[in-house]
Amino acid sequence: MAKQFTILSIVIMLSFMSVPAQAVDTDRDGIADPNDNCWYVINPDQTDSDSDCPAQPFASDPECGNACDDYCQYVLIGDLDYDCKVDFRDFALLLTNWLVDCNSFPENPACISIIVDNDGDGWDSSVDCNDFDPNVYPGATEIVGDGIDQDCDSHETCYLDADDDGYRPDAISTVVSGDMDCMDPGEAAASDPTGDCDDAAANVHPGATEIVDNGIDEDCDSCEMCYLDADDDGYRPDAISTVVSGDMDCMDSGEATASDPTGDCDDTAANVHPWATEIVDNGIDEDCDSCETCYRDADDDGYRPDAISTVVSGDMDCTDSGEANASDPTGDCDDSDPAQNPGQTEICDNGEDDDCDGLTDSSDPDCSS
Repeated sequence: MAKQFTILSIVIMLSFMSVPAQAVDTDRDGIADPNDNCWYVINPDQTDSDSDCPAQPFASDPECGNACDDYCQYVLIGDLDYDCKVDFRDFALLLTNWLVDCNSFPENPACISIIVDNDGDGWDSSVDCNDFDPNVYPGATEIVGDGIDQDCDSHETCYLDADDDGYRPDAISTVVSGDMDCMDPGEAAASDPTGDCDDAAANVHPGATEIVDNGIDEDCDSCEMCYLDADDDGYRPDAISTVVSGDMDCMDSGEATASDPTGDCDDTAANVHPWATEIVDNGIDEDCDSCETCYRDADDDGYRPDAISTVVSGDMDCTDSGEANASDPTGDCDDSDPAQNPGQTEICDNGEDDDCDGLTDSSDPDCSS
């Protein structure tokens, strides 16, 4: 009996020893300190469903007087095995738990909770994944892409790059990573540039190659690349000349679509294009065939038969054989014979109208003498 009394005395004495205490949130008010008014230990299901943790010494509270109930288990000082009474079985626990862990608070003989919160963020070390960083606890705001698990869910929040083209759609879209880096498909780091106007297409992002006249803004500049038709005559100069449109169609002035034909040899003149009407002997290749249309002088005698007969030149002048220009006179009555033209002298009795005056031989005054 004396031995039991001695052990009990040690237990009681140790219960009221001043032991350095870690900051705890025993009254669950979100502030961890050693002066909380209510110390409690909740039962194994971690539920205080009757919320009756007292704010005064247990002696004035029936629940603390009874020491335990179904939902909130109040324990007397020294009842470390939670059997609702202090006995000799608590002695070993008293030495190993109270003294070593510094969780004894004998200055308030009410109820006790063994909760450790080293960083003072209001979260017990059993659930706080870094109890030495007050910015890390369950439910904390996750900082995107910093490699730190602020909310203790074992995942990082990363920026979004759904099509993995190296560009983010904006600076706010995020995705939860399956690990703690931002290197997996669909994830981006803060250093990745923004501005992807279609994050579902890997070929669409700032700096991408723009495909001409396909209705897609590959480079995300809100403009389309169109073929060139500077003079708006419906013909492109070639299949490679382009112009940036102010919108996403190719219907504005100076623009052409892929269906518009090529071959415009002068894209500054609307009257010049394939199938344009060729103007005779003006030095301009209106129909873009690299040839000029000239007046005809088949016998090269310097006279044209009329003002409408033409021949296509092999070049852009009208000085080659068989060609005449607008300044050459008309009236050649036989454009196959250089001896007959308005500039010839009539030769009598040869049966020819040499001077192309419409008279021959005896009917010609030139032959009347």
